[in-house]
Amino acid sequence: EKVKLGEPEGLRQVMGVYEKTKFYTTYLKHWKVRKGKFLKLLDQLTASMASLEGDVLNEEKLLKELKDALNKTTTNREAAQTKLDVALADEQAAISGKEEVEQAMASLDTKILEATNLVTDLEQVLKQAILMYKEAKATLISEHAAKKDGMMALSQLQGLTVGTQLPPP
Repeated sequence: EKVKLGEPEGLRQVMGVYEKTKFYTTYLKHWKVRKGKFLKLLDQLTASMASLEGDVLNEEKLLKELKDALNKTTTNREAAQTKLDVALADEQAAISGKEEVEQAMASLDTKILEATNLVTDLEQVLKQAILMYKEAKATLISEHAAKKDGMMALSQLQGLTVGTQLPPP
């Protein structure tokens, strides 16, 4: 019956022979049921092992949940990275398009400035041409007036008909 409770088999038989030895008093007597400390320690060890096994099972369950969460997070991160890559590519295309538009605008601004300068130059040339025309007209009129003493006025010439003689000078 005591063996079923954990006492080593044959302990009671060696008690009578070894009861006074140091081996018995310091070691074997601690294996007795209800009086020995080793069986209590074994019970505590067994209880601790059972508790630890429960803890291990709980930790394995928690580890599995963490792995599942990590896998889900990894999948979500990869999807987010893909979206980010697409967005960055779109942004780069927009920046490239913006740069092309800015270059076109700069080119147009340059052409507008050149055209404005050309118009200004043409206005100057036109003013010069008008001034030269007015000077030429004034010179023509003054030269004509100075040399017309011996000639008839233009209005007099228009009054003559064909076949008539011109008055003598």
